[in-house]
Amino acid sequence: MIPVIWLAKDGVCTRCRWDEQCVEDLLNGAQKRPATLPQFEHFEVTNWVRSPWERMVVVLPGGNHVDDIDWVNEALSGIDEVILFITSDEGAEFPVEKLNHPNLKLWVQTPRPEVDYPVGTQFFGVGSGRAWQFARPEEKTRRLFLAGQRNHPRRDAAFDNARRVPGADVLESERFLGGIDRERYLEMLRETWWAPAPAGVISQDSFRFYEALEMGAIPIPDRFRQDEHGDGYWNMVAPGFPVTPIANWRQLPSSLDASDLLDKRRIQLMVHEWWHHRRREMARTLASQVGNDMPHPLTVIIPTSPIQSHPDTSILEQTVASVMDRTDAEILITCDMPRPEMMHREADYLEYLRRVMTLCEKEFENATPIVMPVFCHQVEMLRRVLPQVDSEYIMYVEHDTPLIGDIDIGSVITDMRQGDLNLLRFYHEVAVHPEHEHLMAGEVHSSGWRPTMQWSQRPHIARKSFYEKRVLRLFDTTARCMIEDVMFGIVEGEWLVRKHEAWRDWRMALYHPAGNIQRSTHLDGRGGDPKFEQLFKFRYRKGVRPPGAPG
Repeated sequence: MIPVIWLAKDGVCTRCRWDEQCVEDLLNGAQKRPATLPQFEHFEVTNWVRSPWERMVVVLPGGNHVDDIDWVNEALSGIDEVILFITSDEGAEFPVEKLNHPNLKLWVQTPRPEVDYPVGTQFFGVGSGRAWQFARPEEKTRRLFLAGQRNHPRRDAAFDNARRVPGADVLESERFLGGIDRERYLEMLRETWWAPAPAGVISQDSFRFYEALEMGAIPIPDRFRQDEHGDGYWNMVAPGFPVTPIANWRQLPSSLDASDLLDKRRIQLMVHEWWHHRRREMARTLASQVGNDMPHPLTVIIPTSPIQSHPDTSILEQTVASVMDRTDAEILITCDMPRPEMMHREADYLEYLRRVMTLCEKEFENATPIVMPVFCHQVEMLRRVLPQVDSEYIMYVEHDTPLIGDIDIGSVITDMRQGDLNLLRFYHEVAVHPEHEHLMAGEVHSSGWRPTMQWSQRPHIARKSFYEKRVLRLFDTTARCMIEDVMFGIVEGEWLVRKHEAWRDWRMALYHPAGNIQRSTHLDGRGGDPKFEQLFKFRYRKGVRPPGAPG
């Protein structure tokens, strides 16, 4: 458990403002909780006492303590390692250059490009005020929506030019939160494609930018502050954001003229995926700084690709729910692009992915969608996602194969460690099928697993290193195929030749409790679609194709 000190003095409010909620959510893993993120314990402190801990996270509302640098340095001096978050300081007035600590890692909210920050400083914005709690898929019926105050010239220009966009909804208010009810405001954002985000009073940042992201709209950030300075801000707090910040709001109507429905879907997908990844990478960075002696052992990988029921998400929802009922592990949903034969379904699939992005805000707890840039098929998607896995084990669950029955995931991993198993699969029938008996490599172990040399891509838990060092090394990077269609023959071929020596090499098993052993089912997402041609490409050893592999 890592302590978090919410530090302030003289009655200053801590842990109570919207722009501090994003810090608390980051620390608590409220939206993204990678395997290495530890648990935090929070303390609100006004009268500082020397710390009994060696490493701490400290959150300081910097704008309220611009003149208290000596007090801050004294407070931090009793801690060996400090991760310091400076919040609530839109004017970047807190003197970070005067911080004096030998082992300090700094996070700064709403920085300024003209300020020199220590090397390695992490930057972040004000967040959404937990708008993600209101996220749900809505039909997009609004082209553009802007609501807020007109309180400086850049905002005036944004409002005036937003009104020039045909079909735009533009609402003005007299004060912050003084317009329409927030739930109605977020509902309108959910129905919107484009959401201009003009600069706030002090910085370019605004809650609107992040609210739009989490409601599935496309925010258009302001390049400059109201003083016409600050270029480069978004490169600091939003590196890689796919939409170019707007320099002159007169360009707004013309910049939207060329966007058709398919273009908007592609842009919206890139933008929302970016925000999922940005939050996850911030959590991973924080985890690397604070350390975790007991990381979560498991990450769940769920691949999805175009099927005839899309844009409906019910099949994926059932599968994700079956996983969440059995583990609190992080979920990575790998989303393939349509293969050439499936391009007629691109629009439906992009709409499906838009809905998945929104479900990953709240309904799919601790899930991150990872969209492939091109058609990859199963094997290449797994190769690309494994470097983002921080756990020792992965659970692989195809999008239409939900888990069923009682499964104690913690006990399963313990049994795998004790039995030195590389892979343990959850069976899809009540008992081992007679046709598969010849691939069983022994009787049921006392821990409730049965050795097997039958490969199947049905839900299973495997060591990450097993896939990296043993399985994926067989495939060339240009392979575009199912994993099972290759591995089944390779593993069976070794069993037929080497028998139990082969099992001791592969160490695979079925989950085999007493009685009914069925722990997964099949929703048949493919339906009547054909199984298209696959590209089998291997890394040959001495020019020899792996025995049992397809030609």
